[in-house]
Amino acid sequence: MKKHIFLFNEGSRAAVYGIGTYIRQMVSCLTSTEEVSLHLVQLNSDVEKVTFSLQEGYEELSIPRCLFLLGDKSIRYYRSAWRLVQLYFPIAESESVFFLLNYSSHHTLIPQMRVAFPSCRIYFAIHYQDWCFSLNGNVSRFRELLQTQDIDTLDSAGKEVLTSYRKEKEIYEQADKVICLSRFTERLLWDEYRIARDKTVVIYNGLKDEADNCLSEVKKQLKEQFGFQPEEKIVLFVGRLDPIKGVRTLIRSFLSVLEKRKDCHLILVGDGDFSRYLKVCDGHWNKIIFTGRLEKERLYQFYRIADIGVLPSMHEQCSYTAIEMMMFGIPLITSTTTGLKEMVENESETLFDIESEDDENAISFLSALLNNVLSEISNGITYRQFVSREKYEKHYSIDRMKHELSCLLDDLSR
Repeated sequence: MKKHIFLFNEGSRAAVYGIGTYIRQMVSCLTSTEEVSLHLVQLNSDVEKVTFSLQEGYEELSIPRCLFLLGDKSIRYYRSAWRLVQLYFPIAESESVFFLLNYSSHHTLIPQMRVAFPSCRIYFAIHYQDWCFSLNGNVSRFRELLQTQDIDTLDSAGKEVLTSYRKEKEIYEQADKVICLSRFTERLLWDEYRIARDKTVVIYNGLKDEADNCLSEVKKQLKEQFGFQPEEKIVLFVGRLDPIKGVRTLIRSFLSVLEKRKDCHLILVGDGDFSRYLKVCDGHWNKIIFTGRLEKERLYQFYRIADIGVLPSMHEQCSYTAIEMMMFGIPLITSTTTGLKEMVENESETLFDIESEDDENAISFLSALLNNVLSEISNGITYRQFVSREKYEKHYSIDRMKHELSCLLDDLSR
């Protein structure tokens, strides 16, 4: 009997970045599995009318967006969306049905799924948690708020954290399995959300291998194509230009590096509030480059010429940017926050703590790490490239993700 997998997505900013990449990789995994019939549901899509289409290996239903998903309107939208799902995918109750949800807003769908398919299995993948945005990934502060005896003593921000915590806990409890993208998140669910250990599973993000063996001569030609000298070193950041990504910390750290050496450039790939960071670069325009958001083909060219990748985020689950950099064998320097730390396990000499964008200790520590790794690279020490690539192959390949997903499906169907 075939397994019918319903994969739910949302038209949102997150869908353009990490969750969008996750959905594409999930589609790749599931369409290459013979016993699976995949149905992709795009909620709040940019289409003008409900659109059903047959894609290569799966069916796709796109439902137009609702501009104001608040209160009762949100409930009505998802109820209507569910009726459309049933209309376009007429599957018998006796079939083996699985639902994979990726957004907390999908919790309103769960009761209807249970009624329509009593024996279905529902699992929820955690791509983000709201408290991380509110508290800049500060786990200690999060735990303090959870221990608050008198909620009325909290400010509005603290109350919002507790409200989002309760909503997240509810959907975790409603799901049959919760897919965590990091061990960090799984432990948090056990300890703080009080979710049963047998309800959680860790499946790291996986990515199809599209890196090639970029020979030194090819790298030299690419550098010259982009206007760099072959001997110049490239420090690369990829991500949204948001405070939560630690961009100001990175720029200020790089400016400190420039005081000692002039042979390097910082390239920041991603869109966001450029004006917020351009002021910090004053006087060093020729050393710091903002490219805006790039299509994958152009982005991968920058990966090929990068000497160091830096991810100073204040929280991440399982960063696709980090995975891409590992795939290309780029040595990484990252913050110790949430899921990032375990991605570069046993590499303590390239980790640093960060609490805010203007954390002076973080700026000092990151500039020292940059100097150290740049010196190693200048001396011809390239072992970090092999370590980075090895981690990709061991933990973050698409084949590994497909295998673990297959094990999960088989386990839930028993």
